[in-house]
Amino acid sequence: FCVVAEKNKRVIGFAMATTIKKPRSAWKYGYLAWLGVRKRYHRHGVGERLYREVERRLEEAGIRMMIADTEQGNIEALNFFQKMGFNVAREHIWMTKTLK
Repeated sequence: FCVVAEKNKRVIGFAMATTIKKPRSAWKYGYLAWLGVRKRYHRHGVGERLYREVERRLEEAGIRMMIADTEQGNIEALNFFQKMGFNVAREHIWMTKTLK
């Protein structure tokens, strides 16, 4: 799922999400992979409108739970996700591996 916000034919924000089906689970999950808004348009409601549209589309696809992540110190993003109804952030460890 991809939603784009434009102003004067210029992209000012976007949201990308996908669905995840876990084995042995009756639920399908929505994962918000990316949400970005040009800094100039922060606090203008663009991010919220993008997120709400992605959520609406995922709900129509039968999604019952959303997953999103951000850096621990990204207070602006943490506040945004809490405003959108996500649970209080908990510590999570991401592991990475560089491939050749």
